[in-house]
Amino acid sequence: MRAANDVALTAQISEGIRTVLADRNLRVLMAVGGVSNFGLTGYAALLVLFLVGDLGLTEAQVGVVIMIGGVGGLLGAVAAPRLARRFGTGRASTVLLVIGGPSALLVGAPSSPEQLALTATGLVLVGAAVVAGNVIRGAWRQRYVPSELMGRVLTTMQVVNYGTMPLAGLVAGLLGSHWGVQPAILLLAGIHAVACLSIVGTRLGRMRILPVRPETAGDDSVRT
Repeated sequence: MRAANDVALTAQISEGIRTVLADRNLRVLMAVGGVSNFGLTGYAALLVLFLVGDLGLTEAQVGVVIMIGGVGGLLGAVAAPRLARRFGTGRASTVLLVIGGPSALLVGAPSSPEQLALTATGLVLVGAAVVAGNVIRGAWRQRYVPSELMGRVLTTMQVVNYGTMPLAGLVAGLLGSHWGVQPAILLLAGIHAVACLSIVGTRLGRMRILPVRPETAGDDSVRT
């Protein structure tokens, strides 16, 4: 019985991987998400060191900056449905990636406490864009992927998206030790920015409406 269960589980995992790799829309989002999360997690791992060591903030000030950054996520969650309705799910998703990518460079831009507003602004913009985009794309994925495959597809994508995070923490530590915290943050933020901007060069990134399920796709799904 155990062997049969193991075979069945392996088959289900393989089916999820094949489904994602066979669908170019899911492949694009998985690749963008994985590289983006690598950059995001990497610079986030160094953020407190940057705020305290490089900018000389107190513990209380660091808490305020982190709190302000969290507001961006709340704003993004609230704004996501309105953005999707107003601009279309595809266009809203792309614009949010284009905004949220380069904005990360603001996080590591300050060279003195007087420029701290740059970091706060970057955190708010990145938080809002990432959360709003995840809401829009997550809702789309629920409609796009057949329900019987949803768990397998989602798990496959999450293994890539979240699997880069531990590696990002390790790389961030190495970069921070050898190059300095601020240069490491800027490099990792740049990786996130490039990943987000790469969506513009894809077919998915040029759609006004994110596509419907492949077997029911019509002309409306590919309008730009």
